[in-house]
Amino acid sequence: MYCYECNHLSSTILCPSCKELLFHCSYEYLGFTNKDERYSWGVYEGVLTRLLTRYKSNKDYALAFFLARLLYSLIEPINASAIIPVPASYQGYRQRGFDHMALLSKILCRKLAIKTIPILRQTKKEMIIKMNFQIPSGPIILLDDIYTTGKTTNRCIELLTTTYGITPIVVTIATS
Repeated sequence: MYCYECNHLSSTILCPSCKELLFHCSYEYLGFTNKDERYSWGVYEGVLTRLLTRYKSNKDYALAFFLARLLYSLIEPINASAIIPVPASYQGYRQRGFDHMALLSKILCRKLAIKTIPILRQTKKEMIIKMNFQIPSGPIILLDDIYTTGKTTNRCIELLTTTYGITPIVVTIATS
């Protein structure tokens, strides 16, 4: 196997040097939160940007497990009862052929022994609730890959608050 970043021989996705770069650039943001309970593992730059792009664009499923391990330490202390993945855009899903956050959510939920609840869907024009679902009590995580302007996240929160009366804790892999 070769390092995904520098292409040197490695027994893991990132060689020790590149893994150190990833953690050096992102560590200061680990557990970053603000008053709205939004957590992000790191900043959307450098190694993290390239890993997310490769995962989304190349259907690199090994990266789903790697990214889940990164997020686990951020999510585990929340003691959530479920994760709701932010769905891929209509066009993104058509191009990629899979919902990258739904897959990541399933991996995390299996590891955390909680439910994944894929109740949101993006149509060509809008975000909608696609079905009624029994929402468990306790903290609910809204999981997305990148927090940029907050438009998508805020729409998801609005739908979940209006439909189910919950305000989820937002967790993202990266913040731009």
